[in-house]
Amino acid sequence: MRPSIQEVAEEVLAIQMHYAEKGLSMAQVALAGASDFVQFRHYPKNDLVDIDSGYEMYYHAHPLGESDKSKNLEHGHFHLFQRDLDEPNKFTHLIAISLNQQGLPIKLFTTNQWVTGETIREVKKLKLVLADFRVNTKGRMAPLARWVSGLVHIFHDEAIDLLRVRDQKMKKLSGSGKDKNFFLEDRKHHVLSEVRVNLINKLESLVG
Repeated sequence: MRPSIQEVAEEVLAIQMHYAEKGLSMAQVALAGASDFVQFRHYPKNDLVDIDSGYEMYYHAHPLGESDKSKNLEHGHFHLFQRDLDEPNKFTHLIAISLNQQGLPIKLFTTNQWVTGETIREVKKLKLVLADFRVNTKGRMAPLARWVSGLVHIFHDEAIDLLRVRDQKMKKLSGSGKDKNFFLEDRKHHVLSEVRVNLINKLESLVG
């Protein structure tokens, strides 16, 4: 039985408060104990993988805005996937979640196929995948995995709209046949859709 959205929100808030009491932001927690944050490197090194569901995630950063301290600019972002259990080399990138310097989510976004090497699936095929998203893992990274999994459920509607916009943009810009294949590998098209989010406001509306 799935927890209610209110229960999910309460867990997300509790995890944040737990780390805040230790003086850690969720961005710091995402670095998995690393002392240096190296651009493009995965945190944790081997990703967080749920071998039973195929869900996985990692945190990393690109050069743009990494050293900027503005609360509106990115510190890093999570990439979330589902890997095919029957064909491990085949996977789908679901969404990415950006965190600011304070470790709060500020944006959800999708990327073109070439960015991660995924097999893109239409939003109608991903609704249940997102609804069931949860990375179950053990050890010190387990709370982070639960926190990110909770974000997916809290922002489920926003994620579905995001994927719908992505599909519409792909259809408009890529055409079909060879044109579509060219578009999926076109380095000029990186982020295909994005939406700003505010976790504090969302939690207040859900938890009260």
